[in-house]
Formats: sequence, structure tokens, C-alpha cells
Amino acid sequence: MITDQLPLYLAITAGIALVGDGIDVATRTYLYRKNNKMFKEFREELSKFKHEKPEYGFVLPLYKNPGESDKCLEDLITRVKVPKTEIITVDDFSNDNNETRNIAKKYDLETLDITKEEKDVRKVRAQRKGVEKWLERGKKYVICLDSDCYINNSLSDLELAMAEMDFFKLDAMAGQVLPKIDKDSTLLERIQMTEYKQAMRIGRGSMYSLEKHNNNIPNDMDDMKGKYSLKQASQLCVSGAFGIFKPEMLKQALDEMKIYGGGEDTEITLRLLAKKAKIGYNNSLVIDTEAPNTMKKLFSQRDKWAQFISNYTYDSKYIENAFRKEDNKWKPNYDAGGIALRVQTLRDIYMHPVKLATMPALLSNPSMLATFFLTYSGISTLASYMIKDKEEKFDWAAEALLPLYDLAHLIGPKTVGYAKQIGRRLNFKQRKKNKQ
Repeated sequence: MITDQLPLYLAITAGIALVGDGIDVATRTYLYRKNNKMFKEFREELSKFKHEKPEYGFVLPLYKNPGESDKCLEDLITRVKVPKTEIITVDDFSNDNNETRNIAKKYDLETLDITKEEKDVRKVRAQRKGVEKWLERGKKYVICLDSDCYINNSLSDLELAMAEMDFFKLDAMAGQVLPKIDKDSTLLERIQMTEYKQAMRIGRGSMYSLEKHNNNIPNDMDDMKGKYSLKQASQLCVSGAFGIFKPEMLKQALDEMKIYGGGEDTEITLRLLAKKAKIGYNNSLVIDTEAPNTMKKLFSQRDKWAQFISNYTYDSKYIENAFRKEDNKWKPNYDAGGIALRVQTLRDIYMHPVKLATMPALLSNPSMLATFFLTYSGISTLASYMIKDKEEKFDWAAEALLPLYDLAHLIGPKTVGYAKQIGRRLNFKQRKKNKQ
């Protein structure tokens, strides 16, 4: 009887759905390795030529973190060698007796202020104020950096990244944002490092590609333009921790922002893509960021992310990126961003109830659970090993636990976040109906 075999069928369904995620990872791994090899060659050749010094300005929103802000600014000024005149800090209404503001004063930096009336719009208002100031001064690029992050590169690396943006006429560029890890880091933080590397290298790196038309050694920039051309330049998220932008495009996106309560970096990116922006990714730009070091902090962070992910699929900018309107008909958008949006929505939103509903059957079937774990773990471990840099040490313990971490993430914060957002939408519809 079919009913007798139902638990087995459910377990198989759950396993297929979850292993499907692994297949997506494997496909993106192949694309990343191919793209990364070509970009390494391109950037090495681009660095040999003299480029016009880019006009750029940094924007750093500050909020109640004088200690971290002090470390970030000192690093940016003394090690990265960014001139003080190219940094604007924005005090996002810290309201802490000027402790945070005095950090910027310590380095003699220009500081803008967010008023009490403006404070309830996340850091979007702070970014906008800084971007507007650099626009007034005619800057070609704006670099947004969170005040608890560190750029592990030199100023010349940043200038080369902007030369790449000039070469391909990009509107924005993302960097590789990774958790800060040291000998005292917890296993939870190390697992997040493995997760972030996959998200950055496989996720972002697979969506930015070029074409090489010959194998000649270029003698000048004209030869470079004859050798390389852009194939795909699309990202689903330029991390809020770090990003290089054309200020005009960024200002337009910031002016359109809605208040979702989180995920503003993805929203900004989607709004840029809706304007046909070309967004690149530079794996050689590495930015250290803070990762949650307790389960409570991690749950809170991922709960908010899940709420935003489930919310943006209703937004018009999502529709405009996943699909394109041609001859008054909506058709799938087949560039990297459109495909990735539809895959992510199917995998993370629509398949979530299926995964959740079939999970008990999978967990109650030891042989199926072992099969899933070994398959998923094998694909994930191989992918992580294939994308690691030569000098990196491979974290076998973190990699082995990543499938269980992903499973807990699916059952816990993702489900809670999605449920909250569904409840919020149903409540909104009910209020709207009552007003009519």
C-alpha cells in the first residue's frame, strides 16, 4: 500500500530537496573556478598599466560603537593609507554623549549628523547623507564601509578595483566579506566562515564573468580591450559591510528605499539591478566583519534575514529583475541575476514548506538520514576544498558540521522568520480590508 510506504516517500522527498541545494552549490562551484581563473589573469595584466587616479570618497555610518569605530578608522588611515580628506563619517544619532562622534573628531574627520527625526530609517539615511556630500564634490566613486569592518588590502588594490570598474563600465562592485577568525574563535564562528566563503566565492563569484578573445600578451589598454570583454555582471547582494558604487546610481537606489527592518543591502542591490546596473565582484578585496558568536545572536540575525528574503519576493523590484516585460508580456530574465533570483526563490521560499513538512520522516529514517548527510556533506566539502586559496588552512571540523548547521538553520530561524513575515502580511491585508 502507498500509505505504508508514505514515510519512506516523504523521507526521499526531503532528501532530494536538500541534496538539490548541494547540486546548486556544485554548479556554482564550477562557474566560480572558471571565472576566478580568468579574472586573476585579467587583474594581473591590468595592474601592469598606468591608470588615472580615481576620484573616490569613503562613507562610514557610526552608531554607538566608539571602540570598534576607533579601530576601523585607525586601520583605514594608518595601514590602508586612505587620506583623511577622502573619509566622511555620519553619526547615526548615537545619542551617547558624543562618545562615538568624538572618535571621528580624534582623527580630524568630517562628520555629518542624523537628527532625532531621521533616526528610524536604519543606516540608509546615514549612507544617503554621505553619498550626497560626495556627489556635490564630483566624486566618481563612493566606497561604503561599516565601522566594525576592516579592509585587508592596500589603497593600490582599491584603486585597481576602480580601474576594473572603469574598464568594464561597472556601476558597483562587491568584495569578499568574511568573519574575523583567530585562534580564540568559537566553532560556531568557524562554521560561519565556511558558510560565508561558499556564499561569497560560489554565490557571488559565479555571477560575474568575462570572455577572453585571444591569448596574446597585451602591450597597452587597447590590446586589453581587444582581449577581454564582459559576459555577466550581476549580483543579488552587495554586502552592507563594503561596496564600491557610482554615487549617482546609489543615490537613486537610496532615494527609493522602503523600510523593511533589515536586509537593506539586498534591497539596494535589487534597485540597482532594476536600473540595469552592472555589478561586479572582486574576490581579491577581502573585508573582515563581525559574526555572531552565540546561538542567540545568530538566531536573531538569521530570523531578520529570513523575514526580508520572504518579503522582497513581493516587491516590484524583485519582479523587474527576475522577469522582464517585453511586448506587454512578462518573460523570464536569463541574465545571471534573473536566473539566480528565481532559483533562490524556488529553493529558499517555495521549497521551504516541502522541506519542513518532510523533515520528520527524514529524521526518523536513520538510513535515509545517513545517505542525505553523506551526500550533502560530500558535495559541500568538495566545493569548499575546490574554492579555497592555496595558502588557506582547510577547517575539516567546521566543514563536517556545516550540513547539520544548515539543517538547524532551516528548521529554526528560517521557519520563524518566514512565519513572522506571513503573519505580518496577513495582518496588513486584514487591516486594509477593514478600512474599505
